[in-house]
Amino acid sequence: QPYGTMDSGRRERLANAVVRVERHWMESLFRLLGPGDPSRDMRSRNMLIGAPWLLFMWLLVVWLVLRHFSDPGAAGLAMCALLGSGGAMLSWYQGRRGGPVSYMSLGILCLLATVGATIAGHYGWEVYWRQFWWTHTGFRGPATAETAAMARSDYAVVDFWDPAAGATLNGSRVDYLRSAGYKDDDYFCVAPILSPASAEAGLARVNFWAVGINCCQRYGSFTCGDSRVWDAGAAVVMLGDGFPCPSCNVENFKAAVTKAEAVHGLVSADGARFVLWVKDTSAMETKMMLQCVAYVLLCAVLAGGYFTILGWLAWYYGLFLELDEEEALFAATETALKERGLAGELQVEPEFVTSRVPPRDR
Repeated sequence: QPYGTMDSGRRERLANAVVRVERHWMESLFRLLGPGDPSRDMRSRNMLIGAPWLLFMWLLVVWLVLRHFSDPGAAGLAMCALLGSGGAMLSWYQGRRGGPVSYMSLGILCLLATVGATIAGHYGWEVYWRQFWWTHTGFRGPATAETAAMARSDYAVVDFWDPAAGATLNGSRVDYLRSAGYKDDDYFCVAPILSPASAEAGLARVNFWAVGINCCQRYGSFTCGDSRVWDAGAAVVMLGDGFPCPSCNVENFKAAVTKAEAVHGLVSADGARFVLWVKDTSAMETKMMLQCVAYVLLCAVLAGGYFTILGWLAWYYGLFLELDEEEALFAATETALKERGLAGELQVEPEFVTSRVPPRDR
């Protein structure tokens, strides 16, 4: 027999061994979980798993995308999902038991999906998507170190580079020698953006601060972003004076500014902007977009696992499904015959089937 080949008999024995291992594993799991609900079917399982997950993903996109265009609209859709979940549970409480899926189980899972998507959406918005939308859709324009910060208060990208001269406007650059780092577990670093003229002033006025984390020492040695790249001259404005997200580490960076002012004889202008000094803003925008997409994919995977477990358990045990004794006996007999491949032996008289259906469902 040639090396690397396998005869059909050996291949069949290996396949049978794999099937036996899988069967043993499944049988052990079902013995551990108990008999469960005898009337369960695949359609109800798919509904209990798929519907909450799809609702979660839809609401997550609503909070991350639609919120940029209409915050009240996003909140309104989330409220509709919340009311729909509550309505399903209320229907069950009022005695509606139509179909193989419990309205109570489905309502609870959809309620969890709504709450989870709202929490994940708010977190993702603050940490990733808010800054992405700001950078992607905000104003862009030129500036120098002397440009008043308040005049660029609504700018997402400030361009200090002069393409014609091949240098920054008025020689505006990150003065890394006048940087400071505030230590709080990490180093929160700031450095003024100054021109030669403003740097020579006795009390230099700073309109723009380059920021970063763990890229400096207590004083000097500022290497954040592309501050040491000679042909870098663009600044991505950090929304809310936080980095890497709008609400992140705001107080720590303010403490670093206060430290730099005291040590280097600087004064921060009213409304001074915190920026990330970069050479290519498009690369930064691409990085932000990839982080946003990665967050959505991570949420999809985690939510998928979460609702698969909860939905499967609700389906397996038939939570909140109520069968009378006759229905339970019929379902148990039907399930047992199917497991033994004898489904054809189950012959039911039409009168018996009719008698099993509650009057409200006929």
